[in-house]
Amino acid sequence: MTLSVLDTPGDGKSQKNAGSKGRRPRNGDSGRSRSGQNRKDGDEGAEKQASSRDRSDPPRDIKGVPESEEIPIPGSPQELPLQPAGDYEDEVDQAGSTLRDVLTLLGFTGTEITMSESSDGDNDRGRRDVTLEVDTTDDESAENIGVLIGKRGDTLSSLQYLLNTIVGRGKRGSPMFSVDIEGYRRRHRERLIDLAEEVANDVSESGDIIELKPMSAADRRVIHVTLQERSDVVTQSIGKGRDRRIEVLPADDESEFEDDGDD
Repeated sequence: MTLSVLDTPGDGKSQKNAGSKGRRPRNGDSGRSRSGQNRKDGDEGAEKQASSRDRSDPPRDIKGVPESEEIPIPGSPQELPLQPAGDYEDEVDQAGSTLRDVLTLLGFTGTEITMSESSDGDNDRGRRDVTLEVDTTDDESAENIGVLIGKRGDTLSSLQYLLNTIVGRGKRGSPMFSVDIEGYRRRHRERLIDLAEEVANDVSESGDIIELKPMSAADRRVIHVTLQERSDVVTQSIGKGRDRRIEVLPADDESEFEDDGDD
């Protein structure tokens, strides 16, 4: 079992239901395995079968919509620009202008963008952290802005990746841009910090090892950084790919395992 407090259950109940924490006792657990090798072997077999099916499937034809059947996006300009302006002061100016263009083309004209830079200076990759915050300014945009966030923030992450790809293309040392919409990422980060502290306190009191549900690399980093100064617990990442997750364990158990790689 895993601690799944960020996915809303299908029955609409509280995200922190009883039994949602994956506990593992410190002693006498002969089946405690970090790698989950059997499950991993099964996953690899399924992936190979899927890959084989993909190769055998014929390519699909992608057909465009006739101009007469095109449905314009409400609020988007009738005449679309042929190319970006291309005259920017720096990467931050380019990122803001590009994001503005994307929002306008998608019909979200009732929005404003503000920029802030991390007070910590360069991140661990030696690049500036710049956040572009999108806020709505009219009811229509506020009602529909959720489509740019998507389920678990997937659409927002794709928008952020696209922006960094456009701005950083062919450049070295370009800032890392984070896109937030109506404070979604800020609230998500706050929930992760609360989760980390709650689980750490539970581990410290019970002596159990608690395994969290699979998370993105960015979410795992928040958990690691939040708990790195605590002397009573340690964190380590386990699993591969989409199954990669965090274990929180008592500090005196740290020597029992070795982390299987950085995030």
